[in-house]
Amino acid sequence: MQWAQKTGPACAQLVQRIMDERPHPEQGFRSCLGIIRLGKAAGPQRLEAACRRALHFGTCSYRSVESILQHRLDQQPLEQELPLKSPTTPTCGGATITAKPPRFVSMLTHPTSERLRALRLDGLLEALEEQRRQSGIRELDFEERLGLLVERQWLWRENRALAARLKNAQLKIANATLEDINYRHPRGLKRAQIEQLRASAWVQEHRNCLITGPTGIGKSYLACALGHQACREGLRTRYFYAPKLFRAFEAAHADGSLARLLKTLARLDLFIIDDLGLAPAKARQYRDLLEVLDDRIGRGATLLTSQYPVAQWHDTIGDATVADALLDRLVHNAYRLELDGKSLRDPKAMTAD
Repeated sequence: MQWAQKTGPACAQLVQRIMDERPHPEQGFRSCLGIIRLGKAAGPQRLEAACRRALHFGTCSYRSVESILQHRLDQQPLEQELPLKSPTTPTCGGATITAKPPRFVSMLTHPTSERLRALRLDGLLEALEEQRRQSGIRELDFEERLGLLVERQWLWRENRALAARLKNAQLKIANATLEDINYRHPRGLKRAQIEQLRASAWVQEHRNCLITGPTGIGKSYLACALGHQACREGLRTRYFYAPKLFRAFEAAHADGSLARLLKTLARLDLFIIDDLGLAPAKARQYRDLLEVLDDRIGRGATLLTSQYPVAQWHDTIGDATVADALLDRLVHNAYRLELDGKSLRDPKAMTAD
């Protein structure tokens, strides 16, 4: 953002618009980095003029700026308009094609909109309606306009899919993100540890993550932030508060839906269990959890938080045989974040921070 401000106000405004149009600003970083490369090739003055033109016509995207620079439209004044085409255009055979009157064109827009809506291309339809209201869009050729429409549809679809994944994840802290993690509070959390987990490669490699520490240290927030990041990466995620998960097992036993529940949990890319051991659980519930973890070996990743250190999980679970089996499936390939310190909810601790 600082680089864009140095280039000029139009460049800064366009970069901000690109980031604001994404549900999460980091999704626009790739387009912004592309604009930076365009500035290095064309120079800051040309880039500023191209950004000003893109803002004027409402085509705020990397592809639009690239096209403006490529066709040297940045060197034309914004007030300049293309001459109107004549009503008739000669063909190569000498015949003429009469241009469609405006009324006829408007009659075609309604069925086109209806068909786009029927095809569920809502993003493309919104962009098309915007283009119809922008007279200056005529300066772009057909392929450039089509590219802008396709880009809008792709962005609309990605945002819709992300919203659905976040809804299905049922994260306890829906707005938790890795970007907002507090590293200043002394709790043994290192930025390098989180950066190692940011790309969600550990989920795709079917590894686990164990977060332990006292109450109020931020375990649930970290779990939800990692789950949020997994949703951004297109991974199916589901959060469970451990006592509620065990109650779900009991309900599934009662109504005969246990097999369906276990199958659903086994298919998740990331399975989050928060506060294991906080409330006592029955031996059968831990055996159900063991069955889930066994089904997920080589298929998905599990993130588990607990107030108890891993060394005390045998005492927490109670059944030594089940505890050995659970730890065998969780610990060996797991990333471990062992936190310690004062509660983040303590105002005195935050003041000292």
